[in-house]
Amino acid sequence: MRGRLNLADKGPGPSSETKPVTQPSCAADRLPGLAHELANLVQAVSGNLELLGRRSLDETSLRYLGNAQMAAQHLTELTIGLQATLPSSLRSRK
Repeated sequence: MRGRLNLADKGPGPSSETKPVTQPSCAADRLPGLAHELANLVQAVSGNLELLGRRSLDETSLRYLGNAQMAAQHLTELTIGLQATLPSSLRSRK
């Protein structure tokens, strides 16, 4: 999975040195990348749902499609909210 954000990689282990309070933690440092990956995935899902919606579907499939589109829209809004809550010092990183 080249180029993907690896959440399992926790970076260097604990050390005896303490980080200054102004330096973001390792998890906080990864938030911009996570938000960016999430936005990319949501865009892919939304685009494919839109293409599926152009097909002739039965009533049940249309209902499922509508539910999936609403969930994708909600996820888009959550992603935008996540990006907006990031400190400006982290927002510019990806």
